[in-house]
Amino acid sequence: PKFKLLPPLKDYEPYLANPVVARALSEYRKVCNALLKKYGKDCKVHKIHIELGREVGKSYLTRQQYENEQKENLRKINEAKELLAQYHLPINDTNILKARLFKEQNECCAYSKAKIKEEHLRDDKALEIDHIYPYSRSFDDSYMNKVLVFTKENQNKRNQTPYEAFSKDKEKWEMIKSFAKNFLPHKKYKRI
Repeated sequence: PKFKLLPPLKDYEPYLANPVVARALSEYRKVCNALLKKYGKDCKVHKIHIELGREVGKSYLTRQQYENEQKENLRKINEAKELLAQYHLPINDTNILKARLFKEQNECCAYSKAKIKEEHLRDDKALEIDHIYPYSRSFDDSYMNKVLVFTKENQNKRNQTPYEAFSKDKEKWEMIKSFAKNFLPHKKYKRI
């Protein structure tokens, strides 16, 4: 069932044998419900990161690396917002993601290597955000599983991995792999 707020944990007590986990979830519930009360149902949360006690024990270097990744991520989001403002496009989650992928992919489609132009970004039907591993098979909706592609390329790929969809055409497959190696982060390249 759908609730306006997260329900009390007492209904789940039989499943929460670990008191530390129960306490962490209880605190999470309080914070989440407070946000929902303050901002209402229009509150759009992209991700919630629950830091457990074991996170505190990580080395300074590991924590610093994580903090640097967060700063870099924020810088790229702000860069995407600037691009959208420059093109006079609405600043919303979908457009920010498209702009980030557009910049990351050197303004090219990940599957055709065709140049993505400003008018393509303006046209809601020209481009799609594709899950490298199909979401229906992986349930991975993370940034590292997404690329920006022309709608036609995504339709040709269907519910397949890039290898399954494009490897029969050796020339195209080599082009996709080469593009991914040169322009995509290593974590994305490994998925292709």
